[in-house]
Amino acid sequence: MKGLIKSRAFSLPDFMLSASLMALLLYLSVPKMSQINEALKVKSEAKKLRAHMQEQQLQAVRGGGKVSVVLHPAFYELRDKNAKVYSTIFLKAPIKLLVSQSGRELVFYPSGVMTPATLKFSGRYKECSVVASLRGRVRIRC
Repeated sequence: MKGLIKSRAFSLPDFMLSASLMALLLYLSVPKMSQINEALKVKSEAKKLRAHMQEQQLQAVRGGGKVSVVLHPAFYELRDKNAKVYSTIFLKAPIKLLVSQSGRELVFYPSGVMTPATLKFSGRYKECSVVASLRGRVRIRC
């Protein structure tokens, strides 16, 4: 009768196998999640710049003077019609704004026209472009 009693607990090999499978799944999922997270951050920064550019365009049309956005690799500045900086926006750590020259200025005129430009946001795994046309349309391509 002693051999008929069955154990309901897991044995040590069962536990080790399940723990190693969970560790393997975790090992495979963490890098992918960090790539997805960074891609979302890059796209978020591109959308934020687009919103600021549209805000500057409205300010130029309503205010009757030219306003600008000055671009740097780690941040950008919003300037009013008197060329005074009223806001500085810093980018999140791994994201860089790829500009040909630091201090590049995008000018918005009262007629709704702006300096055309293609700006690239770059992370380790993802890159997004913000394309601004002469007529003032701003689009994002990721």
